[in-house]
Amino acid sequence: MLGTVAAVPPPLQTDRLSLRPLRAGDAEVLWRLWDDPEVYAYVGTGDVPGLDRLERGVEAFVRMYAERGWGPLAVARREDGVVIGECGLYPWRQDGVETGEVELGYRYGRAHWGQGYGREAAAAVLRWARDELGCSELVCSVQEPNVASRRIAEGLGFRLVALRERRADGRVWLDCWYVWSGSESSESGSAAGAGGGVAGG
Repeated sequence: MLGTVAAVPPPLQTDRLSLRPLRAGDAEVLWRLWDDPEVYAYVGTGDVPGLDRLERGVEAFVRMYAERGWGPLAVARREDGVVIGECGLYPWRQDGVETGEVELGYRYGRAHWGQGYGREAAAAVLRWARDELGCSELVCSVQEPNVASRRIAEGLGFRLVALRERRADGRVWLDCWYVWSGSESSESGSAAGAGGGVAGG
């Protein structure tokens, strides 16, 4: 569980990526990246949100970050500053109510899949959560057929602890429920060696 963190950190840097808090103007950029049924194939019921919905979501995350000091981050390539997706920390909700658990999540435009960006960004967020925010446990929920995203979680030391059946709008699917615990995991063999609803890798 994470509380409120007073200081907003500078952008997180990896070899190829820069991660920063979301801004209101990011909604249209993310919508253009994600306006694709393939991106949402394993996100909830698979419905692709419109721009209005994304704008509301980004606005909510901007407020959340201002209040708590953590949340989702825009992921950009360092070489040209182009935003390629989102990765960060999300309060887990069950039936619309926060449970106190914090999820590591990530989503990228399809053009940026398969290049290692997902693992690279997620490793940076995991280090940030552990070392800067003092987080000792994270969760990650991935639909069972989403092999690429499951590999990211497993490669970072998340343990598969359950398969959960989910139902919504007439659709039924299985979520793989992963847990990362700082007391059990050694990141030296996972996130430290990397030089992110979940889609893309």
